[in-house]
Amino acid sequence: MQTRATVPCTCWTGKMTTRVVREQSRNRLGPSPTPDAPPLREAGTVRRVRLILAITLALNLLLIALNAWLRPAGGSGNLIYISIQMGVIVGGLFWVWHKPALWTAQLVGIEAALRASQQRYAELLDNAPDPVLTFDGGGRLLTANPALERLLGRRNDDLIGRPFLRAGVIDRSSRRAVVGIVKALAANGAAPPVELLLVRGDGERIAVESNQRILRGTGASVEAEIILRDLTERRRAQEAGRLRQLAAHLDSSQEQRRQQLARRLHDDLAQPLTALGLNLGWLTWTLPNELTEMKTRAREMETLVSSMIAMVRKTMGELRPAALDDFGLAVAVVREAHGFRERTGIECVADVGTDQAHCTDDRAVAVFRSLQEAFANSAARGARHVRVDLEATEGMIAVRIADDGQAVSLSSLPWDFLGMRERTHLLGGNFDVECPPAGGVTINLRVPGHPPS
Repeated sequence: MQTRATVPCTCWTGKMTTRVVREQSRNRLGPSPTPDAPPLREAGTVRRVRLILAITLALNLLLIALNAWLRPAGGSGNLIYISIQMGVIVGGLFWVWHKPALWTAQLVGIEAALRASQQRYAELLDNAPDPVLTFDGGGRLLTANPALERLLGRRNDDLIGRPFLRAGVIDRSSRRAVVGIVKALAANGAAPPVELLLVRGDGERIAVESNQRILRGTGASVEAEIILRDLTERRRAQEAGRLRQLAAHLDSSQEQRRQQLARRLHDDLAQPLTALGLNLGWLTWTLPNELTEMKTRAREMETLVSSMIAMVRKTMGELRPAALDDFGLAVAVVREAHGFRERTGIECVADVGTDQAHCTDDRAVAVFRSLQEAFANSAARGARHVRVDLEATEGMIAVRIADDGQAVSLSSLPWDFLGMRERTHLLGGNFDVECPPAGGVTINLRVPGHPPS
């Protein structure tokens, strides 16, 4: 519902007055955000303009009187001149009585636009995610938006009007930085961003970044604006980034250590055992048949050495599969699927296509380790069938591992799934887990062609 407000505006021209009725739609503009501000006063300006116009009309009438006195009436020239003068009088009267009303309407429109602009500015401040504060020259808080209440857990009414430095909001370790801000603002009118430590209402310390500038005034009448930005999420992101870098470094160091151990096992243990097995075979073949007991012992020792060699090779393959370095990712995946089927009895099919990239770098190692963890998880969940699809090119390595084991909760993935996800994300890839309605779990991971720096 719209309401009308009648504001009398007395305009003086000679002995006549008029009233200007101003209509304002309050539903459209809403209440003024600054109710204490004085209203616009246009009466004085209108009076001065009308006085000037009245004097102009009086001069025109005087010119007509002089023309009538100096020249005799009845000439055509005099009639034309008088007609022109009467037109000027009529136009002047229209200007005097109607133009101020038009000006008043324009002032009303300007006032309405100003109120609407102030309302939009207030709404922007109220909805701003960062706290916006204004201070006077004495350091007292003048205004603050609701974001300050969310940041500090305190009511703005308890802080406004008080010196911010003494309100128990700034930690003692940051007071020297605040003094530096005040000095920089007094000297230069601006100060660089500074990190501060604030105290919440519950005693928790939070880190913020302060951006400040002078709004208006000088000396004691200065008014400064400060915008605070919460650094909690940034610190968490930085900490998560450092943890990921540490995890990547540990994973890389662990992989290098595994490769070194595999080489040492091959050089220091596998080769001597192979030579020992060959010597035992030669000894068994050269012993006379009469030495039955000695030949039997030699065959047993040869069998024991062969089993030791097989165990060493198995350990070497678990530490660092030789097929990965010698033949690439595709061959290593096929051999790992075959070994998984032999160890567990679970049906495992691997479709690797063609390894166009012949991947042997860190990407291939990360994908192969994820494949090993996926096989172990499938066996733990009681799967009976596992299928692996691999597509390796220069630009992308895509792996899909599907089984028919027990489903997992997507909201709380097991640790081995989290390890696969982090390993994939470190290489700039994508990892997702699906639980089809028919049952089982499907793992999809994609690693770009070149790992990020």
